[in-house]
Amino acid sequence: MSNAIKYTPDDGQVLVWARPIDGDGEIVLGVTDTGIGLSQEDLARLFTRFFRSADPRARMERGSGLGLALTSAIITRIGGRIEVDSKLNEGTTFRIVLREAGRS
Repeated sequence: MSNAIKYTPDDGQVLVWARPIDGDGEIVLGVTDTGIGLSQEDLARLFTRFFRSADPRARMERGSGLGLALTSAIITRIGGRIEVDSKLNEGTTFRIVLREAGRS
């Protein structure tokens, strides 16, 4: 969520949402923004430790390149997965997919 806010212009939108996956015992938590988006090259390395985009708009913001790597590791460790769709100059959607409580 903090990245969505950080990389979305003041006149953009950030939407936080959640929904169950029908009959699958999973829930999806998501963040969709109308921010700067990511290139295909950035998407390929996004969850790598210390990775920072070469995009000058992203470089203007502070960051260590650890947030998404740590988030991915934590989500994977608890049995979930993280997914991302993005288009450069259009925006990004991150989804975290988790099992519903009490399901194995």
